[in-house]
Amino acid sequence: MKDSYKHTALPRKPAIRFARIWPRWPFFVWLLAVLAAIGIYSYGIEFAQLQGVVQTREEQIAPLETARLSAVFISEGDFVTNGQVVAQMNTLLIDAELQIQKAIAIEETGTPAGYTESILRMYSQLRIAASGAETSLHDARRAQAEAIAELDVLTEEIDRMQDLLDRKLMVAEPIARLKARQAALQRSVAMYPELVRAIENQVADASRQARLLADLISIDDDDDPSRAMRKAQLARENLMKEEEELLSRRREMYTLRATRNGMVSRVFFQAGDVIAAGTPILSVVEQTSDSVVGFLLEGMALNFRLHDRAFVECSSRPGKTFIAEIVALGPEIMGMPGRVAPIRGQPIRGRRIVFRITEEDVDLLPGETVNIRIVPTRAGNRNLLSRFVGLFQKNMPNRPTP
Repeated sequence: MKDSYKHTALPRKPAIRFARIWPRWPFFVWLLAVLAAIGIYSYGIEFAQLQGVVQTREEQIAPLETARLSAVFISEGDFVTNGQVVAQMNTLLIDAELQIQKAIAIEETGTPAGYTESILRMYSQLRIAASGAETSLHDARRAQAEAIAELDVLTEEIDRMQDLLDRKLMVAEPIARLKARQAALQRSVAMYPELVRAIENQVADASRQARLLADLISIDDDDDPSRAMRKAQLARENLMKEEEELLSRRREMYTLRATRNGMVSRVFFQAGDVIAAGTPILSVVEQTSDSVVGFLLEGMALNFRLHDRAFVECSSRPGKTFIAEIVALGPEIMGMPGRVAPIRGQPIRGRRIVFRITEEDVDLLPGETVNIRIVPTRAGNRNLLSRFVGLFQKNMPNRPTP
């Protein structure tokens, strides 16, 4: 009877501590969001969005010699192919040189004795030049050795006199004169190696030319004058033929041709204008390009590596996206061009980065501004979330750039 006042223990279903968790679900949602953010940051889910420019592959067609422009065969907007003639320079001067060269060849062919005499005279001059160069080489080497020896003796004498001067046993004026001579000798000794090399080159060149000419006319092992004359004549004819071929090749260069397929972008001159050598007459641009150039901000210069994936969005056709990869990273930080700078009118520095479109059908316009989103590739391909986000970036609709 003494325990009759106690209450009977009833089971609690569900437990109170678990029943209180459900009303607090917003706290756990925020906790999961924080953990997800920490995980994303730790595993490097990083994206960079920047603006870039499609590279323009342009060929500027220019003459190699100064001449008057005779004709331009194309207009702006025309499509040209590799090897197509696009312009013609005036060839009056080069034609005159070619005719003079042919006349000289005909005249000298009729006087073989003159050829032999001139070649023998040339051979004698080359031998004299080689001998003189060898003499100069010997003199230079002897003078170099004398200067080195004198410098060594003078250095020892200056050291000896300096010791006497330090002990106040002589005045400083003789040492000053010797030091001036020492400085002059040091400069001379430093110049001799270059002088000797230059003279050695002269000796080698003169000897080579003399041997070549001697081989052409067999002056060393053939005493037959007629045979030497025939060989000399043949050598002269070959030389004249080579000069004519050189003039003919120069004349061909007056006909300007395209070296790639593309569209004519600009025509800078018209027929009748005098064009200096190297001045572009017109430019040809390839109609499409698969290379894009952008700039990473200085703070993100080390965040990406070669072969990281990127997505290039066209500005001219909203909704058109191409897959690309990083093929080059600039080695330095430079000032960003205003066209791709995120803040207009502000000096911003960044790292140059080059992308290559990996798809086959690329129709980006050269010089077009594009939007680029970069997805970094992580070591070991452990980050599956980055791949998922990359696919999402590829398939998501394009948003206009602010």
